[in-house]
Amino acid sequence: MMKTQGIEDADFYYRPIDKYEWGVCEWGVTKACYYGGDRPEVEVRPPLLFPNMLRIPAGRLECLHWRVPMDDTHTKTFMITFLPDPDGRILPQPEDPPVVNWGPEGDRLPNGEYNLTTFHAQDKMAWETQGPLFDRSEEHLGATDRGIVLFRRLLAEQITLVEQGGEPMALVRDPAKNQIIEFESTAAILKP
Repeated sequence: MMKTQGIEDADFYYRPIDKYEWGVCEWGVTKACYYGGDRPEVEVRPPLLFPNMLRIPAGRLECLHWRVPMDDTHTKTFMITFLPDPDGRILPQPEDPPVVNWGPEGDRLPNGEYNLTTFHAQDKMAWETQGPLFDRSEEHLGATDRGIVLFRRLLAEQITLVEQGGEPMALVRDPAKNQIIEFESTAAILKP
């Protein structure tokens, strides 16, 4: 779809994916994608920060997404986007930063179909077309769903830990350790 829509860099997303890998780190779930084809590379992505935050690089911008359940059938996504200073300086910020409320208008075409030219709209289509409640006991997960299985297991383990009086992972109480968490997002070209 992206190629036919003339989206810049669409060829990047059409490379064959040879495999995915997931793991657990101090902050959540790590992920890597191995691409094949004419431009093989390994892309190490920032982890899913436990329990509900993603850091998604978008070119020079950094995007942070928090997905918060509102009730049994609704989730609200909060997104913060910022452009880091190239020299790492802390720059003055407005006291009242601008807030943009994204509505569903860009996710649907005038005929009601999903606008599949953006990742956000593609994600919404995948979530919403399952219906309000999906019977997970009937799902058939595949090899590329290992990350989902790992996250569900991690979530269950952390719930049990809290029920037993412990603290979940990625909780920082020490002010000295309460600093910016920096993760590398890398794409390394593989040598044949």
